[in-house]
Amino acid sequence: MHRYSVTDHQPRRCILPFAAEPLQLAGLRRAVKAELAAWGMSALVEEAQLIATELASNVIKHVGQGAAATLVLVADADQLRVELHDNSHKEPQSLSPTSDDESGRGIQLLTGLSATWGTIRTAAGKGIWCELSLP
Repeated sequence: MHRYSVTDHQPRRCILPFAAEPLQLAGLRRAVKAELAAWGMSALVEEAQLIATELASNVIKHVGQGAAATLVLVADADQLRVELHDNSHKEPQSLSPTSDDESGRGIQLLTGLSATWGTIRTAAGKGIWCELSLP
């Protein structure tokens, strides 16, 4: 996994391209933790790791294992934006999971943990983003 990071200017930006594989999830969590620690945003590590893991897992499940994806972290003085881009144009469905079904869990997490979230269409597919405020 390659990491491209800009830390000298506001907003700070980290771009993490990866292949949507279950074995990549732990590396994404480590990269999120390291980047946020370097940015002085350790208070958001757990939430950001959880969101990154859920969004990446959704790419594996809904776009396909091995699909090209990119996690982007963008930070300014008081908030963190987490974006996950993939090459599918299919937008997530806002579904409420039942007790035996985890469908919609990632959307519920975004809603519960973030100040705001949404989707954007890109030339190559879509991006799902959320913003976390510093406590």
